[in-house]
Amino acid sequence: MPAILASADAYGVFLLVLGIVVALAMVVELYFLSRITLKGVVFGIAVALYVVARMIPADNVMREVHAIAGTLQLAGVLGAILGLIDLFRGEKQAKLVPLPPRVITPVQINRDSLSRLERFKFGYGLCR
Repeated sequence: MPAILASADAYGVFLLVLGIVVALAMVVELYFLSRITLKGVVFGIAVALYVVARMIPADNVMREVHAIAGTLQLAGVLGAILGLIDLFRGEKQAKLVPLPPRVITPVQINRDSLSRLERFKFGYGLCR
């Protein structure tokens, strides 16, 4: 990256706006995730985001790294607030859709109608 672009004020504003937009998109995703998961899952993900952001070294002078860490911290804090609201909200059950029962029907295979490759697979037990 050219030094002029890296030191430009407009580039810093661009990084700030991009970080805020990405953090808000992460929080919206956490909101939709909170609607289909059990209580506490969103809070755990948000805490993990915040912890990962705090693990990024602060002595790095690159603005991009600071922008990534700040974005993750913002998403972690806002997600933790959302997770706490979700945690203390009324009763909630996960919306799990039960799978239909599996029906296994025996199939008769006419080996003469199989292709050469299929006969090879069946002959060596590669297909069932």
